[in-house]
Amino acid sequence: MFTINGVFTAEYEVKHSRFVGTVCGVNNKQDAISFIKAVKTEFNEATHNVYALILQDENLQKSSDDQEPKGTAGLPILGVLQNNELTNVVAVVTRYFGGILLGAGGLVRAYSKTVQLALKNADLVPIKHYINVEIVIDYKLYDAVAFLFPSYDIIVEKTAFFEKIHINLSVLETHVDDFRATVFNVCSGNVTWYNEKS
Repeated sequence: MFTINGVFTAEYEVKHSRFVGTVCGVNNKQDAISFIKAVKTEFNEATHNVYALILQDENLQKSSDDQEPKGTAGLPILGVLQNNELTNVVAVVTRYFGGILLGAGGLVRAYSKTVQLALKNADLVPIKHYINVEIVIDYKLYDAVAFLFPSYDIIVEKTAFFEKIHINLSVLETHVDDFRATVFNVCSGNVTWYNEKS
């Protein structure tokens, strides 16, 4: 899965109707709503401001046709986002009506094409999935284990010093198995490993 780093736009014209596509990476529903409002304000003289959004953490996919015929605008935009494996993203396509009706098929093609053009300009970045783990080790092993963290892009969430050291870590999902094997090797098996919810 990917998201977008920044805000990107593209324009497309067909039969005198002008379409402006704007795509942006967002972190939550409030960010998405604020972005949609900002685009509507910027293009307040437009005929339509159609949008679609996908938010992974909130398990939300939503679209609006903004008074275009049902299913001809928001859903095609959402489909483009889905086909590009995007999440945590919002797309708004602004239309200035050119006086010639495009028909349902023409609208679907125009809205889809505009978002595709905006995405061609966009900086797509992969979404990183982390797994939360806790490791418990002896004090004498701490330096050797901590030395591994930069190589595996480990994020240290919390370290607690009791009879042994308890370290809560966020580990990239793709690195978990290799990191675990390396830690067990470095510690000669003298480590307790707890997987938490990802």
